[in-house]
Amino acid sequence: TKAASSSLVSNRKFAGIKTEFEIPKDGGESNWLLEKVVESKSPFTAEQKVVNEKGENSYYEIQGYPIFDKKGNVVKMIEYSIDVTSRKTAEEALRESEQKLRELNATKDKFFSIIAHDLKNPFSVILGYSEMLYEDFEQIPEKEKIKYVSLIGDTAQHSYNLLEDLLNWARSQTGILEVNKEKIDINFIATDTINFSAAAAESKKIKLNSDVPENLIVDTDRFMLSTILRNLVNNAIKFTDNEGCVTIKALHENNQILFSIADTGIGLKPEDIEKLFRIDVNINTIGSPKNKGTGLGLILCREFVEKLGGKIWAEGELGKGSCFKFTIPLQ
Repeated sequence: TKAASSSLVSNRKFAGIKTEFEIPKDGGESNWLLEKVVESKSPFTAEQKVVNEKGENSYYEIQGYPIFDKKGNVVKMIEYSIDVTSRKTAEEALRESEQKLRELNATKDKFFSIIAHDLKNPFSVILGYSEMLYEDFEQIPEKEKIKYVSLIGDTAQHSYNLLEDLLNWARSQTGILEVNKEKIDINFIATDTINFSAAAAESKKIKLNSDVPENLIVDTDRFMLSTILRNLVNNAIKFTDNEGCVTIKALHENNQILFSIADTGIGLKPEDIEKLFRIDVNINTIGSPKNKGTGLGLILCREFVEKLGGKIWAEGELGKGSCFKFTIPLQ
């Protein structure tokens, strides 16, 4: 057996061995467990974590049993120290397993929810307007035709983006997606992102800005970084009112690049900020106008940022815009 030392109880205890303590009469040495037993006049049990010199954790169940004299006063305490490390390790493994199972169920539910609703609904719009144009093409005014064709195009683009995110997310979940690092000029990536999102921004007269220093280089995965920026910028456009502004920033900070995508949109509720990147939580936020987010894009961003060794978070207030930030290691 091996001695177990702790800050709560005497280091004279041995695992599985009982120790007998007498009650100090002169207020001398005592311990936490002894005081509890004397105070309650009943058996007392507690668990104690012990860290050895190698930093390894052990767990002990400490039990104290009072011994009474004829007058009912506690005069001694029998103490047992039982090694319960294997049990605690098994309990921790069970909790981790349960958490992984909950995450898998949440992933499955999210996947089927997107397929059943978010991916299916746009096709109703496409089919409806296509049928209308096919059946009444000659009777529909020219302006209405342009409007319907534009709606079909926008809806198809939205569906394509959603499907692309869904496939990338599925690939990241199965471990198929690998990180392929290369030297990247962030200015070029930011410019490409703005060009990609220009049409969506123009339709709402939203101004897209890039505030990225020249020759800011990072060694990372081009596809993943582009996907993160594209999703965050598109998300900002979706939840920003007409004639608003979205700005991409990047700067070198502590051997990493700090990115931020700020907007002048509807902002965030304090209670929603911590839930944004969780797959097991649905946040029904209505954009402007009538835009509704699935949350998949933000979940994909978190997946990719973590694969690249960074962190992602959000800041903002309701009605005052929001700012999504993430970090990527320089190498």
